Amino acid sequence: MVSYRSLRHIGLMTGVAAAAIMAAGVAWAASTCSATFTQANCPTGSCHVASGTPQCTVDLDAVTVTCAAYVLGGVGNTNADVDLTVRFASESKDADFRSRNGQLNVTVLSAGTPAGGPQISGFTYTLQFGGEPGAFITITEANCNPPL
Repeated sequence: MVSYRSLRHIGLMTGVAAAAIMAAGVAWAASTCSATFTQANCPTGSCHVASGTPQCTVDLDAVTVTCAAYVLGGVGNTNADVDLTVRFASESKDADFRSRNGQLNVTVLSAGTPAGGPQISGFTYTLQFGGEPGAFITITEANCNPPL
């Protein structure tokens, strides 16, 4: 025989499990991506993060990549360029056309976003100091947790 107390316990455990699953679903919708630093591309040799955290967040539901604000110290009077490039999955099509009687009849060919709308396939964020050969900070989809 099942008592009211055991039913209440089962209901409570079911509620806790459902809440955990919903919280995990929210976490999976966004990935936090960390930065890699190349000290050789620092103009003074003493560049460091003074405040904030160089990182990007990929929100697959909103189809956005947002990179956080931060302050770098030890850069001297050197300017920098910051670049964020987001790559989207797309539909692609190709066709082979054969010539006939010395003519090539090329028909209409079109492509667009995949079924279900645009999807982020990757991104690259870089900060490169003027006069330096490469990026000091790089963030890509390879550094995301959870992975894209």
